[in-house]
Amino acid sequence: MTKYYLDFLPEHVERSSVHRNDPVKAVFEIIWNCLDADAHAVVVALKRNEAGGITGVSIKDDGHGITPEAAISEFKPVGPSWKSTPRSVSKKEGRPLHGKHGEGRLRAFALGQDVQWVSIAEDTGKIWKETTIQASGSELLVVDISDKTTTSRASGTHFTTQDGDRLGKLEAEAMMVKLTNEFAAYLLSFPSVSISYEGRTIDPKSVMRSDFVSDLAWEFGGVEHRAEIRIIEWQDNRGRVVYLADQSGIPLEKLDKSPASDFSYAAYIMWEDMPEHRGEWLLEKLETEPSILHVLLDMSLTFIKDYFSSRRAERRREIVDQWKRDKTYPYDAEPATPEDQVEQAMFDVVATAVHSNVPNSPNQQRMTLTLLKEALQKRPDNLTSLLDQYLNLSLEEREQLEYLLGDIGLSRIIRATANVSDRFRFLRGLELMIDDPEANKLIRERDHLHKILEHELWVFGEQFNSMISERGLTAVRDRHRDVLGLEPVSGSVRRADGSLGRVDLLLSATTRESGRNRHLVVELKAPSVDAKSEELTQLHSYAEAVARDSHFGGVQVLWEFYLVTARIHSSIVNQTRQSNRPPGLVSEFPLDDGYGSQIRVWVKTWAEIIEDNRQRLNYYQEHLQTDHSLEDAKEYLVSHYPTIIPEAFMLETDPEGT
Repeated sequence: MTKYYLDFLPEHVERSSVHRNDPVKAVFEIIWNCLDADAHAVVVALKRNEAGGITGVSIKDDGHGITPEAAISEFKPVGPSWKSTPRSVSKKEGRPLHGKHGEGRLRAFALGQDVQWVSIAEDTGKIWKETTIQASGSELLVVDISDKTTTSRASGTHFTTQDGDRLGKLEAEAMMVKLTNEFAAYLLSFPSVSISYEGRTIDPKSVMRSDFVSDLAWEFGGVEHRAEIRIIEWQDNRGRVVYLADQSGIPLEKLDKSPASDFSYAAYIMWEDMPEHRGEWLLEKLETEPSILHVLLDMSLTFIKDYFSSRRAERRREIVDQWKRDKTYPYDAEPATPEDQVEQAMFDVVATAVHSNVPNSPNQQRMTLTLLKEALQKRPDNLTSLLDQYLNLSLEEREQLEYLLGDIGLSRIIRATANVSDRFRFLRGLELMIDDPEANKLIRERDHLHKILEHELWVFGEQFNSMISERGLTAVRDRHRDVLGLEPVSGSVRRADGSLGRVDLLLSATTRESGRNRHLVVELKAPSVDAKSEELTQLHSYAEAVARDSHFGGVQVLWEFYLVTARIHSSIVNQTRQSNRPPGLVSEFPLDDGYGSQIRVWVKTWAEIIEDNRQRLNYYQEHLQTDHSLEDAKEYLVSHYPTIIPEAFMLETDPEGT
């Protein structure tokens, strides 16, 4: 072995030292050296200790090898190599070259303290010679090169390292993704070349969804320049990366940011002058004028964003159709109303924007999509921030969602539509509990009906937004005074027989209505109980206790008492059908408080309450359908998401008016 001291410039060693702690980059560099040597097969294996830790790397190739003379000329100097000459193609097959700076041998120390190349090549006399080159991290600028020996083995180079440290990044799962991104363009261009890593072949074609190439043209300094951009989209999640590459697509540098976070891809900005501009993109903030590279980068990144915006639209319709085929789509029927159409179309936009976070398991997928649907219905105006909290939406997607759910009032439309639909469903369920002979036997007033209605106060009127449940008359008085901001009073409220009484529900409107406040006391009866004189007498005793106590006034107030039942017994039906009163109004009398307060006692059937609510909801729904913002929402969805929106929806909405 003969020692050779490297000829170097300090900046070369300093630049290469940045990568001596990057084993991934070092593996890339050695593989590129193999490919530059016209290798057709590159085999990478990892060395491990007894505990399974990685201690070194073995990389074999079948390239043209390194002759003893070339070993001296190529390993001794540090700096631009023979590859940096204008020829810039490999020696035998004329392939494009990657390495041009001659610093790869120093980067190899990221893989181990001791490194070695054993290479077989044909010398000028057509005789196969074997040469061994060794180096140690303890003597960074010294290489040992063996005397040449004759051999009968085929050409190629075997690179090995040992005593490596912190090589966990080289585990196969992570490396397969990185290797695919790094070498995809080269392997697709040269299908006769193979790279294997720990027994697994790097095969970009098998995991590739698409391969797109486009020309780029721009002007700088009065001169027109041309480049190409290549975008390889992956079928699975292999991350995303944008490379600066030479005209052959060989990566030279990797940008630190990549657009379109919801796609997995490798993009190559390919320009013949790219090698001359290495590192220049990092200096953008320091430059007062944009360089030619920065002009190219701005144009390329805009192209990538536009490309994936188009791909995103194409993909979303496919995703929705697949969910429907898998029966995980949360809408089981076609939309019946314009509001339903807008809501379902908006769901498609939101769900497909975050589809990469939706589980693949059918059960989990349906559950996730159903939860997303409910969030869209119940909290649409908070949906963007909710998704941002858990998912990595792109800026473009956030802006679109914020517009859809904010500026055109779509959040109000969706929430209102969902509320109306939920209320119609509740009324159907309530009707079943009351009317079905088998169901109403099981429904108890306190255990079931009472607890359900505590959460559905709208059944008795939209104005009621305050409630107490199952409290005595004293608590009713105190709540009345608290709602109106009146001073509390002492003493209890009793009925005529001296009992305290206990009301089922007290509902209060906290805003004045027609110049007066309003309270509603509801006495509920189980579906199996008919309203008779006994139940009506009980309700009257509550009303009379209020009438006798002026503390239930203090301002003009209307006190209403409802006896709510499934059926009215014949013994009291005449009291609910008095000619001078509205149906159901049994009695009315003043509260002697000096403010003109009144008390009314009603008997209401569930059928009447359900029908009143249905009519009110039908009116609300009809009004909603004529809301101009609904048309705005439909037109926006059609114009921005034509590949997502169902065809029937598009036919009904013609933004051009044709």
